[in-house]
Amino acid sequence: MQRRVSRSMPAETADFISPRVTDENVLRAWRAECPELRALWGESAPVTAWKGVTFGETGGANGVRVVRVVRIALEKRGLTGDVPAALGGLTALTWLNLEGNQLTSVPAELGGLTALTGLSLSRNRLTSVPGRLGGLTALTSLDLGRGLHSSTFQLNRSHF
Repeated sequence: MQRRVSRSMPAETADFISPRVTDENVLRAWRAECPELRALWGESAPVTAWKGVTFGETGGANGVRVVRVVRIALEKRGLTGDVPAALGGLTALTWLNLEGNQLTSVPAELGGLTALTGLSLSRNRLTSVPGRLGGLTALTSLDLGRGLHSSTFQLNRSHF
């Protein structure tokens, strides 16, 4: 179940754990590195209110519900540079849409996102993708765009 968490959470959500510090740190570090995200995501705003980021409940230990980053949709935002390797730490991420930006590279660490079902990287300035992305076992939707080549990338089609 996915749900958007607002700045002011109702009392019945008191049994939730706030976003994992690691998820927040990953997003804040990306914001610090990317001028386009600094313009989009206010420094004082809580990460749960940032445009293009969706949080959802995931099962935690002992039945405790945990709120984690489950979706990032930042298409056509003019993002430049490299996709940060730290995004590989967002282990609850199920959808990553970075299409239509000016991104130049994708880190191998994204290949460890075993919950990822959708990945869209088309219409960027990528010339290759790391072979490790071929191991995204939950992936059901992949859009890399035309003309993207990598001698080491092989997607296991049995997952589709």
